Amino acid sequence: MALARETILATDPKDFTISLSSSYNYTQNYKKGTLEAKRHHEGKGVNAIISLHRAPKTAVVKELVVNAHFCSAAITFIVDKAAKFPETTMVVSKDAKALVRSENSLGGKTWKVTELPDHDWDQSKNNAITPMGHLFLESKYTVHSSLNPLPDDLSIEGKSSPTTVHVTRTGKAVYLLNLSVYEPETVFRCVNEIFKLLVEPSLDEHFRDPDSGKLKSTFVFVVDNGPSECPSSSMVKLLLVRMAKYLNLDRILQIANAEYYSKRNFVEIVHASVNLHIQRQAVLSSSKIFSEVQPGSDEHHKNMECVAEDLVQTIQNAKFGGHYIKCFRGIGHTVDDDKKLKTLLVLSEQRKLECEETYTIKVKPWE
Repeated sequence: MALARETILATDPKDFTISLSSSYNYTQNYKKGTLEAKRHHEGKGVNAIISLHRAPKTAVVKELVVNAHFCSAAITFIVDKAAKFPETTMVVSKDAKALVRSENSLGGKTWKVTELPDHDWDQSKNNAITPMGHLFLESKYTVHSSLNPLPDDLSIEGKSSPTTVHVTRTGKAVYLLNLSVYEPETVFRCVNEIFKLLVEPSLDEHFRDPDSGKLKSTFVFVVDNGPSECPSSSMVKLLLVRMAKYLNLDRILQIANAEYYSKRNFVEIVHASVNLHIQRQAVLSSSKIFSEVQPGSDEHHKNMECVAEDLVQTIQNAKFGGHYIKCFRGIGHTVDDDKKLKTLLVLSEQRKLECEETYTIKVKPWE
């Protein structure tokens, strides 16, 4: 609601003002017929016809999502626009792949197909690896001209065009592997992974202008609208602003598909190639160094580091788009003041302006 209020104040006359509590009172945040609705807006002709109800995160409501087409069309437009300026714009589609579990022949479609009793395998994260996929997107356009276009009577709307444009989304893929128990997927980890990719010399072609060698001025991230990457999250917005200022970018965008439509993310096609390659490999062992260890112990951590090294070699042998997939171990945090940010977000707007807290960037936290 605070964001809706700021939008209203930015578009209305300068002498107009409205409090945050009034914004809640005079919008559709109360059910019809309730005492609060009758007290504030029902039947008084002052309803702003705005509803900020969130879509439920459970139950089958996929068919009730009304913004699926808008989100997909917006992503397509932005990606096509970015494809016209490849020297200044970088587009990354990123998403976490299904967990890869060691000592496991099933689960998440990651291993060879075998027949075992249902649900008798380990489904915990104790011996699991979380691969985070990044696809540096490239758009290829092919124009086909038809000498014999369809007759007018076969066209649904207007005349059929003799020209057809085929669009292929491809690119080069990179994976970062995190230990599921020790390195959970968080807002900070998702943002910090970009800094790790920035310092990889083999990825300079994606982040820098090939002619001048300078960093590209526009970054676009396509995500799956999960809790750690949701574009509407205040924490995500603050970290994106930090990245833009630290890297001196002109603009930075994070866009997502609608709820329950994460499979439309471009990087999903890379996950399929990686899954197929992993299925052909032997089951990873989580007891190469120590046997019978407890999760959380130093011995268990060393075992999982060994599993991650084996999985790096496995994924690096896979191909996508005619190129080998690059794979690296995950990193520490470049910025890790999450407690300060959470404290800042609960402050009022006036106290946020008065806040004098600062932040620092760690130098090479992965070394």
